[in-house]
Amino acid sequence: MDVTNKLFINKTPEITFARSKQNESVNNDSKAIEPQQEVSKPQPGGISLAELINRTTVSMQQTKKIQNHEPTKTFTKMTAQHILVKEEQEIIKLKQEIDACKNSEEKATKFSKLAKKYSECPSGKKGGDLGEFSKGQMVPEFENAAANLEIGEISEPVKTQFGWHLIKVSERK
Repeated sequence: MDVTNKLFINKTPEITFARSKQNESVNNDSKAIEPQQEVSKPQPGGISLAELINRTTVSMQQTKKIQNHEPTKTFTKMTAQHILVKEEQEIIKLKQEIDACKNSEEKATKFSKLAKKYSECPSGKKGGDLGEFSKGQMVPEFENAAANLEIGEISEPVKTQFGWHLIKVSERK
């Protein structure tokens, strides 16, 4: 599936196709189609296809960087919250809701409310609070993402064997 369509379901590109006249006269059974024009006007959300692709690429690069690299900050213990869901599209929507908040206090409150409502982890009942954990207790993707966050920062979506997470670190020792 095309990543753009997967991440931005309601913002599909408008593309028109035309038959190739050369191929049509040579072989009527296999008619080639080629793009005639790609419309780069803003989509219903006010964002052009080029901008959507750029944002998706940047977001995917950031997620891979966070998940695949060793932590940039050292720690022995950490306190964090998370939201866990099964579907990538759902975690993206939750992240967008949090990002729409105006300040860090509002984001923290929204994070806790969304964790209580949507998280599939038992910690969701406590606003996603995982409490304190030591280095090596979490799966590497989760731990690396959490270790790379600033205190109070909310991660990009992180994929682990359990599903998709948003992570917020509140303390690191």
